[in-house]
Amino acid sequence: MAMAVQRPSRVSRRKALNRRYTILLLGAASVIWLPFGAGLNYAVVRAVVFLAHPAVPAVTLLWLVAGLSAVTLAVPWLLYLRLASSPLRTLELCGPLSLRTPTQDARVFLESLAADAGLPVPRLCVLDSLLPNALAAGVKPSQGMIVLTRGLLQLLERRELESVLAYEFSRIDCQDTRFDTAVTAIAIFLRLPSLILHSSAQRRKANRSGLLLWPLAPAILVASPLLTGLLQVVVSQHRKSPGYSGGPLMTADHEGLMKALARIWGSGSQLVQSDAVVEHLYFADPVPPGAGGVFSGRMLRVHEPIEDRLAALNAQATDVDASVIEAGAESGREFA
Repeated sequence: MAMAVQRPSRVSRRKALNRRYTILLLGAASVIWLPFGAGLNYAVVRAVVFLAHPAVPAVTLLWLVAGLSAVTLAVPWLLYLRLASSPLRTLELCGPLSLRTPTQDARVFLESLAADAGLPVPRLCVLDSLLPNALAAGVKPSQGMIVLTRGLLQLLERRELESVLAYEFSRIDCQDTRFDTAVTAIAIFLRLPSLILHSSAQRRKANRSGLLLWPLAPAILVASPLLTGLLQVVVSQHRKSPGYSGGPLMTADHEGLMKALARIWGSGSQLVQSDAVVEHLYFADPVPPGAGGVFSGRMLRVHEPIEDRLAALNAQATDVDASVIEAGAESGREFA
């Protein structure tokens, strides 16, 4: 079934919105982090100088602190640039990936969407999980990647799968994934103390960019309440802004997307192997109920309950019978 991607004015507004909020988030995080990082730098430099050469002039000491603080100020941006260099750096936090194309039909459908939008065709991957979910990554369309779980491929019918693909494609097209990458960078930064102390060897390997910053862990612990508050406020305002317009839905097939959501609602979408720092990337909430806070589990609450999403879609597709949704949810429960 053909699904039209709405262009160009809405897409242009969303792109501009995502660029502004990416710069806002990274810039504000750097400013909030600077005094904490500078304080740590001062303490370290003072201790080293005291042990090695107590007679170092105060001006030299201040220059050393200023130089280290300039590097510290850039930490959020450096994390973002590392993740932005390849979407695989973000996707390796989701679990074991297969880079093979899931189905030829999915590939053909994405090619048609890309041709209509005048964009490169995103790369399709499979996440090794039986629970249905999907996500997109890549700060620009030329890097775009869409990931589908094995469970999603088994659960959804063709029309429903195409609706999810169109949804994720629109997120790449509008560069929602650019802002998502900035959110991931700040989330990794905040989770650094937990990463060092509690994560498995495999999780630490996937987060090796964060591990390079382990000397900053004490200051991160002190700064985390302010940085977490910033992250939550900026993400919330981003989603409430007029340019966001209620979410990345840019497909005309509201009924197909509602059926997909209903099936996922019935089966559940929680992915235990996925790191909570990428929870905001997913089509449906991947975090198990009751997960902890900043250092142990859920960091953001970006996913509306599926029943609320269904209600919003139903307002745009008034001809969808409620029994269709109930049947989809029941099918999801049987799949689970």
